[in-house]
Amino acid sequence: MLKSIKLIVGSKVMDFAEDTALGEVVDWVLDPENRKISAFLVRGSGWFAKLQALPSMDVVEYGPKIIVAKKASDLETPGEIMKHPRNLKQKGRLLGSPAFTQDGHKLGIVDDVLFETSDASIQKVYISKSGVSVLSHSDLIITIDRVLEILPNKIVVKDTTTSTEPVRGTAGAKA
Repeated sequence: MLKSIKLIVGSKVMDFAEDTALGEVVDWVLDPENRKISAFLVRGSGWFAKLQALPSMDVVEYGPKIIVAKKASDLETPGEIMKHPRNLKQKGRLLGSPAFTQDGHKLGIVDDVLFETSDASIQKVYISKSGVSVLSHSDLIITIDRVLEILPNKIVVKDTTTSTEPVRGTAGAKA
């Protein structure tokens, strides 16, 4: 099932084994080489709660404003989960990044990302031409196979004449 990353941030994280709350998703970590969400960054409750990372492979269920982890021990320090420190630097930065074609034409700003919940692979990128997603709907949907590069400050896509589909309907129509 496809899920919007914007709907995941702010979700409560629950422990499946103990049925207890572990914290709240405050960000996500992108693996740009594999085009997957590698982890969700979770802040526990309390004043001195440390930031922890929940590997996406340890999520057993995605619900409305909730994700369920296999068990509390799946939470790790963010440094433990990362293969490359640059991935941690790229956490959640895809949203709001400019999108360009390979010839340098600016398409707009990344408004949302849809990922497949079964394997955390990014499937679609929503682009807003105005950059103000609250006031307007996404203007383009780009499938991940059309994305050439995901860089810390931008994404580069193949020529859009055949690679995008205009969004019809409302932003609420996103999966």
